[in-house]
Amino acid sequence: MVLYTSTLMQGAYCYRILGVFSTEIQEPGKGGFFSKEKTPFITFVLGGPGSGKGTQCMKIVELYGFTHLSAGDLLRKEISSNSKNGAMILDTIKEGKIVPSEVTVKLIQKAISSSENHRFLIDGFPRTEENRLAYDRIIGAEPNVVLFFDCPEEVMVKRVLNRNQGRVDDNEYTIKKRLEVFKELNLPVINYYSKRGLLRTINATGTEDEICGQVRQIFAAYEAHGRVILRTMTILSEVQSVFLGSKRDLFLKGAGCAQAQPLSLAGVAFAATSITASSTTNFIKDKCGATRYIALCVRSLSPYAGKIQQSLWQLTQTAVAVSLERAQSANAFVEKLGKDTRLKPVEIDALHDCMNDIGDSVDRLSKSARELELARQAPNEEFLWRISNVETWVADALTDENTCISGFAGQDLNGWVKAAITARVMNVVQCTSNALALIKQLE
Repeated sequence: MVLYTSTLMQGAYCYRILGVFSTEIQEPGKGGFFSKEKTPFITFVLGGPGSGKGTQCMKIVELYGFTHLSAGDLLRKEISSNSKNGAMILDTIKEGKIVPSEVTVKLIQKAISSSENHRFLIDGFPRTEENRLAYDRIIGAEPNVVLFFDCPEEVMVKRVLNRNQGRVDDNEYTIKKRLEVFKELNLPVINYYSKRGLLRTINATGTEDEICGQVRQIFAAYEAHGRVILRTMTILSEVQSVFLGSKRDLFLKGAGCAQAQPLSLAGVAFAATSITASSTTNFIKDKCGATRYIALCVRSLSPYAGKIQQSLWQLTQTAVAVSLERAQSANAFVEKLGKDTRLKPVEIDALHDCMNDIGDSVDRLSKSARELELARQAPNEEFLWRISNVETWVADALTDENTCISGFAGQDLNGWVKAAITARVMNVVQCTSNALALIKQLE
């Protein structure tokens, strides 16, 4: 029964993958498992200018029916709509400033939610770590896969020059400068997704068809994995019809079926999705019961339910990642606040100390996230030692965060600066405290 239930849960995911890559699955817009309300399949497409990612995006759209979204196109569309938001974007660009990441992410979110499709290519985004963090914070989920079109600089320069013959705005010097910017801003994003196991690197030096062949192999691997699970589900559904008897009826009714019917693959996948979502939410609530800030724990981790499933390990890793992201955000906030010309000298000193404290917290949480991953792969004799390291570093990070807040004690520091810092950093303190409580459950 455990194997059967586990396979059903995997089936929900795999059936969605098959819907993305298989021509045998019902097309969107005709009802069935892939409705507008279902979780979309998101593919990020990264690569430097001249890497050929634009051409391959068109091929992917043609082959698999993806909707192609470009951050630049979305910004231009919003500007042309003459909306208040579009006017703000235009003014920002005219002033030579960068459009805030939150604005771009919300445009992407709007495009996804308003589409009848469930398959999306997001081209050239995220460009920076700031973009990535904003996407994680607002969307609350990682992409399903990240395609990186890896191409030598000399090949990209040659391609851009060939396609822009007769133009004065693209010469070898300006192209190389664009590539330098790409490396500086985009490579940290690529490295992050590589560590997360989401990156698929494509050798982009061949012909269009050769490169497309690599893309198809990547998507074929997803489809093959899904088919293995679904074949197992087919066998198990036949076994349960023989041995489970009345329990099968209870299972189906519990999944929302008015009347017990033979388990088709689509029916199994749909039932598994309902059961997985409900059981994962209950799992998160149960584990968060051991934390000090239960409501915050549930609220901050529930958006990642699809990744967490019912794994205490994934739950703990996610809690540390959330704490790290909020510490990084707080650090940027404190740094920006430190440049305010209205600050009193005593406030400047306190902010400087706080910046050091939060910076130390970010370092410790970053080390903890890496150590957690190493602990997951460590042999038994090494596991407890690594978990002990994580617990020590997260506890130290919590101390750093509290030290920042305590630095604003005293009458001289009462005011808007203290209120702003306390509100922002206290949220980090609470998230880190929750992460520490979850880590202790791993021991």
